[in-house]
Amino acid sequence: MRKKLFIVFIMCIVSSLLFAGGSQESTSTSDGRTVIRVSWWGNQLRNDVTQQAIDLYMQEHPDIVIESEFTDWSTYWDKLATQAAGGELPDVIQMDYSYILQYAQSGQLANLDEYIANGAIATEDIAPSVIESGSVDGHFYALSLGSTAPMMIYDTATLEQAGVEVPFHPTISEFYDICQKVYDTTGIPMYYDGTMGRTLSYVARAMGKNIYDELLAGNTDVVLKHFQILEDFVNAPFHIAPELLAETNPDVVDQMPINDLTCWNQFTVSNGFTATQSACGGRPLTVSMYPTLDDAVAEALYIKPTMFFSVAQSSEAKDEAVEFINWFVNSVEANQILKGERGVPANTEVAQAISASASESEAVVYDYMAQINDIATTIDPPDPAGSGEVSSLLITYIDNIRYGLMTAEEATEGFVKQASEILQLAQE
Repeated sequence: MRKKLFIVFIMCIVSSLLFAGGSQESTSTSDGRTVIRVSWWGNQLRNDVTQQAIDLYMQEHPDIVIESEFTDWSTYWDKLATQAAGGELPDVIQMDYSYILQYAQSGQLANLDEYIANGAIATEDIAPSVIESGSVDGHFYALSLGSTAPMMIYDTATLEQAGVEVPFHPTISEFYDICQKVYDTTGIPMYYDGTMGRTLSYVARAMGKNIYDELLAGNTDVVLKHFQILEDFVNAPFHIAPELLAETNPDVVDQMPINDLTCWNQFTVSNGFTATQSACGGRPLTVSMYPTLDDAVAEALYIKPTMFFSVAQSSEAKDEAVEFINWFVNSVEANQILKGERGVPANTEVAQAISASASESEAVVYDYMAQINDIATTIDPPDPAGSGEVSSLLITYIDNIRYGLMTAEEATEGFVKQASEILQLAQE
């Protein structure tokens, strides 16, 4: 993945130099209508609903012809890199958070600041943190098509049997006490996730820090705090035994220990709720935010864009491309067709409108996102080069703590040293 990102980055730089000032082929048909090329990755469901929305847009805008370009994730970025190198990027590009930095900094994406300022892209019903997620170096390059956020999931019947309620915004100590009571009453263990994308970065955010900045600098405070919390949970009698955890996989929906009540909780993200409930046989589930530090100095929760739409810098139809994106994100009609397939719509009014026809499990997600809309803070910048290797390394140290092979202090010393070296080498 990192190698592919590097190749994309280099190809985009070369392209920006070779094709600066250049243009794409004609953006008009013989009868004077404007042609817009729109690209995205996805499965057949996404392709179907997106095309239906595009068909509706062309009905409402007879002066516009939209040419669709779609493929699956595995080939999408290779194709896009080739188009970038040839100066032939589509007018509207579905963009991912992990790629936006490279494409924006290499000059491939149009700066959309003016469209935000003049209202061509309506943002009054979109959370500021969601808007900022499409920014690079202080400028706006992409608009989120849907949102997701960290979410804790619990088995409702287990909580009721234990006679406890989980606060919507629990602290670590509150969560610890609840876990003890649930286990004392029901005998069902819990699971604490120690991975980068779930809890380590969350702890860093609660401390007002960015985990990769801390690791790159060799600072140990955040990692030590995180490993101490992990150690407290895994050493408690109410935590699932590592041998039993190894027989499941909390990262794969069909293998999550909550499915058969091997555990009664799960760390996930909001757009995973429906699939998780289905894997649990449809039984009732309760949700909350992740537990945060008792002495948190900042709100750790963030809203994450599932994906974006950007406009190519080389596009000769930027105004028309922006108009389409604005409609796609802010139109109730469009999103009644899309049905949140790309995540909960970024526009809160649109999300509320389509939630009325949502299924029961979809409604849980809409309600959750509405509750956290004013709580969430800006997401961290895109992960730096080397982050994938660091995340894999972290799992090794998590297992060492789970099996009692290392203390939190020992794991901190080893992990920070190695992670810092990986990140420093990746920056060269």
